[in-house]
Amino acid sequence: MQELLFFGLGVTTVFAVAGVVAMFRSQQKIADMQSQIDSLERSVWDTNDSVQKELDELDRQLDSRLDKLEARFDSRFTDHASFVDGILESVDKVKQKLKERTV
Repeated sequence: MQELLFFGLGVTTVFAVAGVVAMFRSQQKIADMQSQIDSLERSVWDTNDSVQKELDELDRQLDSRLDKLEARFDSRFTDHASFVDGILESVDKVKQKLKERTV
């Protein structure tokens, strides 16, 4: 009976030691995984920051180009409008002279 008790205690001790070893190995694997997760999170945040900076730069460039294009259209419209105004003034003068001759 005593041998059976010692055998049971021995088996229990082996299982306890194996459980503790497995627990420490698991803990180490969990720590490694957490380190990898932290590294991946940093990488994602860095990538996100980089992409956001690129988007901001593209937005700034687009705004600048649109402002230049708008200024160019405004100046051409002004040039064309003044040209048309000149033609209309000339037409009015011609009409006035024709009126004066017919009267």
